[in-house]
Amino acid sequence: MSVPFTQPAQGLAARVEARAAAAPDAPALVAGARRMAYGELNAAANRLAAGLIAAGIGPGDLVALELPADARFPVALLAVMKAGAGWLPLDPALPAARRLERLELARPALLLRAPDGPESGWTGLSLPLGEDALADLVSAAAGAALNLGRALDPATTAYVMFTSGSTGRPRGVRVTHGNLFDLFTPITPGLGLTAADTWSWSHSCSFGFSIWEIFGALLHGACLVAVPPALRVDPAAFCALLRAERVSVLSLTPSGLRLLLAGGMLPTLRDGPLRLVALSGEALRADDLAGWFGCFGTGGPRLVSSYAITETAGQLTLREFTPDDLDHARAARLGRPLAGRRLLLLDGQGHPVPTGATGELYVAGDCVAAGYVDDEQLTAARFPQLQSGEGPPLRCYRTGDLARRLPDGELEFAGRADAQLKHRGYRIEPAEIEAALRRHPAIRDAVVGMRGDAGGSQRLVAWLVPETQPAAASCEFWPSLGGYQVYDQLLYDLMGSERARVEAYRSALAAVAPGRVVLDMGTGRDALLARMAAAAGARRVYAVELLPDAAAEARALVERLGLGARISVLEGDAAALTLPEPVEVCTQGIIGNIGSADGIVPLWNAVLPLLAPGAVPVPERCTTLCAPVELPEAARAAPRFAPLAQRYVQALFEREGGEFDLRLCVRNLPPGSLLGRPAPFEDLDFRGPLATTGEGAAQFVIDRDGLLDGLLLWTVVGLAPGISVDYLAEQQAWLPVLLPFGEGGQPVRAGDRLSLRWRIACESDLRCPDYLLEAELEGAGRCVNLRHESRHRGTARGATALHRRLLEPGAAAPAPPAGEELRRWLAAGLPDYMLPASYSWLPALPLNTNGKLDRDALPEPGRTRLAAAATQAPRDPLEGDIAALWCQVLDIAAVGLDEDFFDLGGDSIAAVQLTTGLQRLVDDAVLLEALFDAPTVAGLAGWLRREHAAAVARCYPSAAAAGPPAVPGAA
Repeated sequence: MSVPFTQPAQGLAARVEARAAAAPDAPALVAGARRMAYGELNAAANRLAAGLIAAGIGPGDLVALELPADARFPVALLAVMKAGAGWLPLDPALPAARRLERLELARPALLLRAPDGPESGWTGLSLPLGEDALADLVSAAAGAALNLGRALDPATTAYVMFTSGSTGRPRGVRVTHGNLFDLFTPITPGLGLTAADTWSWSHSCSFGFSIWEIFGALLHGACLVAVPPALRVDPAAFCALLRAERVSVLSLTPSGLRLLLAGGMLPTLRDGPLRLVALSGEALRADDLAGWFGCFGTGGPRLVSSYAITETAGQLTLREFTPDDLDHARAARLGRPLAGRRLLLLDGQGHPVPTGATGELYVAGDCVAAGYVDDEQLTAARFPQLQSGEGPPLRCYRTGDLARRLPDGELEFAGRADAQLKHRGYRIEPAEIEAALRRHPAIRDAVVGMRGDAGGSQRLVAWLVPETQPAAASCEFWPSLGGYQVYDQLLYDLMGSERARVEAYRSALAAVAPGRVVLDMGTGRDALLARMAAAAGARRVYAVELLPDAAAEARALVERLGLGARISVLEGDAAALTLPEPVEVCTQGIIGNIGSADGIVPLWNAVLPLLAPGAVPVPERCTTLCAPVELPEAARAAPRFAPLAQRYVQALFEREGGEFDLRLCVRNLPPGSLLGRPAPFEDLDFRGPLATTGEGAAQFVIDRDGLLDGLLLWTVVGLAPGISVDYLAEQQAWLPVLLPFGEGGQPVRAGDRLSLRWRIACESDLRCPDYLLEAELEGAGRCVNLRHESRHRGTARGATALHRRLLEPGAAAPAPPAGEELRRWLAAGLPDYMLPASYSWLPALPLNTNGKLDRDALPEPGRTRLAAAATQAPRDPLEGDIAALWCQVLDIAAVGLDEDFFDLGGDSIAAVQLTTGLQRLVDDAVLLEALFDAPTVAGLAGWLRREHAAAVARCYPSAAAAGPPAVPGAA
């Protein structure tokens, strides 16, 4: 229930005054070497507030605070509140153009800045607040700096916090003093927050999470410990500070938690006073929870997560996690609404949705902010008045987040209604970055989004269309890979993130797996289906994987998640499998682009003896459809593999020992490409044995004039009655297959007939079949015979015009131009958390059937090199090992000696992984600062020789003895 404002003592400044009066010597703030008690903090804020009032600052005014994360910021924040005004937080680390833009939009009456801080170009009234001035305030405070006694007007501005704007401009959210009065009222009892706690302050003042940290400590009379920005990305130093200052309440974004997990530093906090870790700012993953409980078990600090947004004051929901939450669905839960926070789920017409249905999340209550600064139109759109029953209208905030209310009352996050992103804890609009990119003279169009890398980290990436090239068709070609066992983590991630497929499997297994023995054939590195079956309540799961590396990773994951007692990961061929008990449910994700293409038929027949009578297959049926197809003219004239697809083509050829006419998949075929109605090509019924050979025929009536390029085949997977996935509609890991006819481009007219016959048999390979297609095209007094043979092995190179064009040198999409220029271009106006980690160039952006951007069809960028690689090879073993470590961490093939780690796409998580690798290389305690001081291979080698001379001499005696190598061409 919301607590109304009745006494000034409910405001932060008054709470600090009461604490200062009751316990003036109680610790209030630790910021580096400076320590302030509540009496000192309050007195310093009083003296600064008196100065602000003398300068004419009062209710309704805004004071910008461009101050570092030291004692000055909390003192200034309290002083502004004591004067009755509001504050505008400006992190000095933001680019000058960014800070100036916010100042010009908010128009503060005064700017308080650090005298030695970076200039923003603001021409308004500003005053310096240096460390010496703060010291003078504190020393002169005894008995002189009295409380001012100004009451706060609940309707006036407490602060303006900027968030990214969908129009390409940031927008300032105006939060009132009244919004803050019950900030912690619904949270304090449940979390046991008291004056005995010590809180971390580890987030930028320009990020709303800092309000939780600063207010949480000071409202409860606790101590606030400022974490310097350099320590926020150094897990060892960060945890050392937490231990030294005996922090008991730690605030982290999930990205921050991953940084500590990657750095292996969480165990150092086990025996300390840490009792509560609060997560907020972005989505939590199941592997985050697995890492946490793997370290602390069930007896460690409480781990809670909250849902909070800039447009409302404080947390809206709260959820405490347990080891039972180690799956994606439970990790994505937001928790239950807090008292006084009313959360509504509405459909597109503004009506409540039933339990279990997805709706847009609206927030009502005293926490809802006053609106956006200087933008009445957007305020009216995002802060609507909604009628609720017979009572007065509710003033709400429309979040744009989608969620479902579960039967137990918890909310589950279901994505965004718009394209807004969460990155490193910040909520940003990709349109703002896209607008900046489009201003570059070489860029015609740009899209920005999030993608996971091979290590599971989320990266901000950009897809660009160059201004200098005409737009071409978005259709692109990919190889069919499943039957060749060409897998990497990215492909596993693609398979695991194809939402329609994953949710269909989850629903099917939830219906049949409880209490049963389940076999998962081809479980992969992530053991995804096996874990789904276990989560559904399977009594026992046997997960089989042929590839040794994938089996080892799956086994390690299962053990780390604590599922070893329920899931047995077995390495080997499922066809030679023996099990100690009959299988009651058999699931597999082997079926792909064509049902039988990846070798499921003989494998399925081999495991049938393991199945109990009445065993349930998941999927139960797989139907492959086919239809005549016409390619876009540009794809026929100048076909090309997508940049990432070209990498897999090369890997496939290396594995098979040479080039051949590989089986082709197509992506982004425009609407209307099919020339006739689809017909069944293959039907695999997993409720019994599968035929190892097959023949079929179909008659197609061409329904429009065009050019016949070949036959399109795609799979429809029937998981259970009423649950299916169509891989023509859902294109991510599995794409439709194109079997081209001869030279292709055969003219057809509406009414022509295509008579097709085909044969399926395992001839060139024991498991993966070959396909022979023969057809007759009849119409207008002519008859054309067409043929295509798609063998798994032994196909020649260049049998079709399409393959000849695709495999000729230079057919791959061009490499991106210099990314350093793009990075510098963006960094002039955007903060570092809004700079993409990689840039991919496309001839055109993919569109869906409605002619809108199809974000799901954007190609995976991988670790794209942002600059041309230097050709100079490592000059000694130390540089060679460092370069190899970079390639491993960044997932690139080679690195130049002078390429910048962060320009190659390195982020804070990758930096931690690299630092850990460096420690193993030289067997010494290399700190994260090494990479920030020397972010190139050559520079880092020199840094190690200088700062870790003894360790380098021990591990690399020849490199140490010779000293740093000479640079060719240098005097």
